[in-house]
Amino acid sequence: MRKEKKHSSIFEFIARAIMGSEPSADVNDAILRELCGSLGYDAGFIYMGDLDFGETLFLRGSVGSSNLLDFPETIDEDLRASRVVDAPTRSEIARRLNEKLKELFLGRQDPSLRESATILSLPVVENEQLVGIVGVVSLHSSPANTSHEAEASTTAVLTLIARDIRARYNKRQRHFLTHFLECAIDNAGIDIYVVDYHTHEILYINRSMAAPYGTPEGLLGQKCYLALYKDKTKECDFCPKQKLVDDEGNPTKVYAWDYRRPFDGAWFRVFSAAFRDEGDRLALVITSTNITEDKKNEFLVEKMALNDALTDIPNRRAFERDFERVVEAALREDKPGFILFLDLDNFKHINDAFGHEKGDELLCAVASYLDGFSNDRQKAYRYGGDEFIILIEDIEFETVAELVSLLLFRFAESWALDDLEYFCTASIGVAAYPADGVTYDALLNAADRAMYEAKKLGKSTAVYAQRDDQPRSEKMEMEFALRRAVLDGCEEFEVLYHPFVDMKTGRWCGVEALARWNSHAYGDVAPEVFISMCEKLGLISDLEQWLLSAAVGEVSTWRDRLPEDFFLSFNVSAMEFLAEGFKDFVAEKTQEFGYPSERLMLEVIESAPGAHRWSAEIKEGIDLLRSQGILVALDGFGIGNNSLERIQELDIDFIKIDRKFITDFMDDEIRVAVVKAIVMLARAARAKVCAEGVETDEHLACLKSIGCDYVQGRLFCKPKKGAQILSALLAHNAAIDSSDPAISS
Repeated sequence: MRKEKKHSSIFEFIARAIMGSEPSADVNDAILRELCGSLGYDAGFIYMGDLDFGETLFLRGSVGSSNLLDFPETIDEDLRASRVVDAPTRSEIARRLNEKLKELFLGRQDPSLRESATILSLPVVENEQLVGIVGVVSLHSSPANTSHEAEASTTAVLTLIARDIRARYNKRQRHFLTHFLECAIDNAGIDIYVVDYHTHEILYINRSMAAPYGTPEGLLGQKCYLALYKDKTKECDFCPKQKLVDDEGNPTKVYAWDYRRPFDGAWFRVFSAAFRDEGDRLALVITSTNITEDKKNEFLVEKMALNDALTDIPNRRAFERDFERVVEAALREDKPGFILFLDLDNFKHINDAFGHEKGDELLCAVASYLDGFSNDRQKAYRYGGDEFIILIEDIEFETVAELVSLLLFRFAESWALDDLEYFCTASIGVAAYPADGVTYDALLNAADRAMYEAKKLGKSTAVYAQRDDQPRSEKMEMEFALRRAVLDGCEEFEVLYHPFVDMKTGRWCGVEALARWNSHAYGDVAPEVFISMCEKLGLISDLEQWLLSAAVGEVSTWRDRLPEDFFLSFNVSAMEFLAEGFKDFVAEKTQEFGYPSERLMLEVIESAPGAHRWSAEIKEGIDLLRSQGILVALDGFGIGNNSLERIQELDIDFIKIDRKFITDFMDDEIRVAVVKAIVMLARAARAKVCAEGVETDEHLACLKSIGCDYVQGRLFCKPKKGAQILSALLAHNAAIDSSDPAISS
């Protein structure tokens, strides 16, 4: 009865201890102490393994006291050497273990004591590894209670403690493995997060993935599109979840894509897959790797493959790639497009005269200019050598014609390289799609043939490779005719002259040389039409040089029949005035025909193309010409960009008030007042004033009263050919000389 009470009391104690708190080392020590006290053991011990120290067992608890016992702090090599856990049966493991423990605990005692002592231990084995030992020791041959029932009770209690040791070990192992895995994932160089397939709630996220947005703890439970995309309020339209399951909702495949993070531009290779957890919940795991450097290298390789090494604009390979896309879209959407094939004229001369380094610089300058045309609908390419292509999509013919004119105008100007100017024009072939073909070879060949036709026409021109049955615009046809007329030596052009009338004497004191185009195809073309076209097509320089040469040559033959103060005037565009070599050309022609430079006047109009360069260059050019004795007039005053301020800035001889300003000016008091102001300011600047467009006696009387120095207009004479104007001039002046010195019409 007493034995049963002792046995029941130990289990009652265990029940109270377990119910009172969570299992722990202190609870196990208390149970072990109660076991020893109740059943008469001298001591008890608990050894546990540590995950950080492999198979080493550490003393985690001991109860009872005896000077004869020696519990070592660790058990390691001794147990492995005895191969305790290699025994074939559990009872054999226990026997070997008890013998080894007796040797360890009582190894320094008398052999008779070791023989009489009893150790009852229980190994804690997990996955065939000894992770702990719990046991009791009796130093007497017969413990206080040696009944079979007492031994069974002891084994039961030790088993309970052993289970707790195993559970604590497994818990620590799980914690260790979880922490280890989290550390590994956090430092694996990849971002990972897991979301619920249906709710999008974040179930797990590693630190590297969470870092730009917060902490893992703060992001758990949030919806991924709210946590990771600040501009989203609902499921992302690019969410790949539907790509990861079959029609029954079962996980099937992995989906991958490249994603660029908007706030820092970093690139990621993203992989997404669906899976079911143990609770049959469907979830998505998303992993991503930073591939920013790979993308940079990829872009660099692509740029090297698709960009010209010298000029850094897209190359032929890029053109071939883009051509397929653009033409396919044009055919699908029924939208026209064009190819402009440009070839530099006489580029070989640049290389031969100045070296290939300068040639390369010129190619880079041209490429930079053409690249400036690139936008969503047009793009420039270096096709090879000195050939370039502009690919244009979704554009009408008239717009292309304007672009071609702009290109020709620019190429007619010089290219500045290291403070020096070089001239290099271009011939352009234009092919349209689908009109001239839809394949790469067909369109390129059409544009190439058109370009060579432009070369045959004298270069610095454009030819359209349209089929004969396709209509051309009348404006474009006239531009073709004008280009041929100018580049063929201006044989269709003639020089007319318009007199200057001295308001004081009434004499015709000079003439202005005017170009007129009598086209074989279009007849007499208005000056405002063909002059504007020449400016756009880059032909104005050729026309003006022809006019100067022809006029100086013809008027030189009249010298012995003209008064000493007679002068010849003609217009010069701002572009030509600033062109390299123009002033030398003027000096050369005056010397060639023996015409005195002081009797030559150049009229510069600021509103012409090139006036954006009106600056110190114009003033410097004017000063140079006047130093050679040449007269300079500021033409077109009162319109365009001219202003009263120009009179003060420029040292000029004449100011010509534009005919548009004079027309009907008598009905406008403000205009009359402005003309008076111009005359007064010109007087202060020691410049003469000439009014153009005088057509009535009222105009003449008003301008004379204001103090205008010279006038031009149909009131006196229409523009005439050389022989006619000379005859009229001599007759008019003779009449003036022989009559009352009043102005006669």
